[in-house]
Amino acid sequence: MKWFERKHEDRYKQAAIDYPRKLHGDRKAYLYTKPFGTDAWGDDFCGKFHDFAHLVEVFRLPPGASILDVGCGPGWLSEYFARLGYRATGIDISPDMIETARERIRRLGFPEGGKGIQASFAVMDSEGFQLDQQFDAAVVYDALHHFEDERAVLRTVFAHLKPGGRLFMKEPQAHHPDAPETRAEVAEFGVLERGFTREQLVTSLTAAGFLPPVILRQADMMLDEGRLAPGYIGAVMASTPVYHLLLAAKPGPGAIDSRWPGSLDAVLSVTGLPARLGPGTSVEVEVTATNTGDTLWLHQPMRYGGHVRLGAQLLGEDRSMIAPDFASLFMPRDVAPGESITLRVPIRAPDVAGRYILRFDLVDEFITWFRDRGSRPCDASVDVA
Repeated sequence: MKWFERKHEDRYKQAAIDYPRKLHGDRKAYLYTKPFGTDAWGDDFCGKFHDFAHLVEVFRLPPGASILDVGCGPGWLSEYFARLGYRATGIDISPDMIETARERIRRLGFPEGGKGIQASFAVMDSEGFQLDQQFDAAVVYDALHHFEDERAVLRTVFAHLKPGGRLFMKEPQAHHPDAPETRAEVAEFGVLERGFTREQLVTSLTAAGFLPPVILRQADMMLDEGRLAPGYIGAVMASTPVYHLLLAAKPGPGAIDSRWPGSLDAVLSVTGLPARLGPGTSVEVEVTATNTGDTLWLHQPMRYGGHVRLGAQLLGEDRSMIAPDFASLFMPRDVAPGESITLRVPIRAPDVAGRYILRFDLVDEFITWFRDRGSRPCDASVDVA
């Protein structure tokens, strides 16, 4: 690196270190209360709490999981993750920010290292930090645009994630530096304010070793159904977002799950189905499903879909569809690639005599039937007489 480039970089880093020292009044106090500020209906409160709730849903981590908060600032995200029982670690280049984050945790009144809150903080340069552990997930929340070398940040985050670990990013659009409030921030504090295109972020993530990221879009609205114009929700969702929201994963077990599936493939087998049944009689069959794809099948039903269940359709002898939802069963647990699960499925024979085909397949709820992704369903014939 040339000497003048090094000097340029150090100038921005020093500005980030000095930033909290130049704050006064309400802006200084906000570091201790964030996201609770004076802008009750704006991004300070509503926007950030929406983001936090979505982060919890997106990560879907068990209690006690570890989360790395990169460029944590006053540590509000780390604090709220810790409140939910996660082990949060926040890093920031500013000693004042880190001390503020530690003070926030002290003010909660929990014993240091006590049960119920686990948050630690360290003064580190996000472009080249080194910790002695790997994390289940990482967050770079509205912070990457303050760094000159975003690829160095992402490479370092990648190295600190466990195989299969996820990274969530929220970063401003390319026009961010031209906004009047951004220009004012730069003029007052000398900090670096960048913006990104989606292609820049995707390229930087994949160059760091991450799997191709998922592009996310938020929809946080309560709407009056009686006054809802046709197509309004679609128009809102199609509008240009202010921020890029991306979810990336380090290759490894669980990196891809059924909310954002890769290969949905299964081998199915059925046992216990008699060749002949009386009309309306019931029987319980066993269906074994082996995950031969690369996607973790999530079992817990979610309101927006993405969980996997077993479905059975009833077809006529000529394979015409009679009942597309003849039987259905949720799974009792997640199924990782390479694993198998056996389900006991209650079946009630049709009331009308005839020869039928029961087609068993898996459904990625609200996304696709597995057969539509190339997986082979299991057909079993039965006579009803």
